[in-house]
Amino acid sequence: MSTKKGSQKHQNKTAWKFDKHKTDEKTKVLQNLKVINCCPKCTSVIEWKIKYGKYKTLSQPAKCIDCQGKAIKYAYHTRCIPCVEKSKRCAKCGDPTDEFVNTPEPTPAEVSRKDAEFQKDLKALPERRRRTFLRYLEKLQKESDDPENSNQSSAKEKLEKVKEKYGKDGDDFDLEGLDDEDFDDMDDFEDSD
Repeated sequence: MSTKKGSQKHQNKTAWKFDKHKTDEKTKVLQNLKVINCCPKCTSVIEWKIKYGKYKTLSQPAKCIDCQGKAIKYAYHTRCIPCVEKSKRCAKCGDPTDEFVNTPEPTPAEVSRKDAEFQKDLKALPERRRRTFLRYLEKLQKESDDPENSNQSSAKEKLEKVKEKYGKDGDDFDLEGLDDEDFDDMDDFEDSD
């Protein structure tokens, strides 16, 4: 072991790249790989392995330590995605964590399913309430350009409240017990908070 202290004698002009002269498919996969469902410490460890060419991909799915199923598709992970979502633990080290660095993106099927549910909920409202709610959504969208804002969750909550109060029962609207004050357009949404 060296006892010399101080910085290195010659500084590199460019950072080292493991994929500088590689053109195979494995290198392309590693360039686009995103570490998901891990705590910050494990994410940095796996990202270091990817950056310096030390990451070894799995040749076949690995066994999950929670459910004992062969469902792990990412190297260095010990838990499958459903078990991670259920237990709220890091996929690599298993420490309980509330905050994952990266979470998996929803699949196109999940996005279309959520959109279909939203459209179904909108159709359950009377025309007047539907238009009021759509104006409310436009107002929220103008206030915030960020689609993953807290306004999205508040809009979903308001849709549920309006759907419960004014939604259809079967094919008929539930209009029993409504007064004239129930039909105030925007005041009703903001008063229900």
